[in-house]
Amino acid sequence: PVLSLLDAVMFSRLNIRLGIPDHVFVLGSAACEKALVLWGTMPGYLITAQVAPPNMSGFMCGLINCSTYLGYTVSASCGSFLLQYLGVTPSGEADEGDTFANLWIAALVVATMPLITLVFIPCLIPEGGSYGGIERLDSNNAFEGMMKNLSARRFSGNSNTAGDAA
Repeated sequence: PVLSLLDAVMFSRLNIRLGIPDHVFVLGSAACEKALVLWGTMPGYLITAQVAPPNMSGFMCGLINCSTYLGYTVSASCGSFLLQYLGVTPSGEADEGDTFANLWIAALVVATMPLITLVFIPCLIPEGGSYGGIERLDSNNAFEGMMKNLSARRFSGNSNTAGDAA
C-alpha cells in the first residue's frame, strides 16, 4: 500500500517539484514494487510447501497463484469503473490534460483500499487460539508419516520400482 502512494505522488507532479524526472520515478517505483512483491510472497510459498500434504505443494502454490491473479483481474475491473466514475477517460487527442485532473484521487483510493481488510481481521482469528485443533508435527512425526505412505504404496502394488517389474 505504501508503494501505491508513489502513483499519487507522480500524478500530483510532486516528483517534478522534488527534481525527479518522470521516467526515473516511474522506472524506480515499478522496480521497487515488483521486487517487494516477490520478496513478500516467498515466505508464503515456503510455508505452503512445508504444510501441504505430500505431493501437493505444487498444487497449493498453483492455487495461491490462481487466487492472486483472480484478485488482479477483479481489481483491474474495479479500477476501470473508478476511472470512469472520476471522469478520467482520455481519448488520445491533443490537449486533454484536464481529463487527468482526478487521477491522483484514483491512485489514493487504490493505495488505501487494502487497509479495509484490517477491519475483518478480528473475524478471521479463531477463538481457540493459534494452536487450537491443529496437530503440531515435529521431524519424527513427519518421518513416520512418510514411511507409512511409502509402505502403503509398496504393499498396494502401485510402486514403479525395477524390483516389481521382475
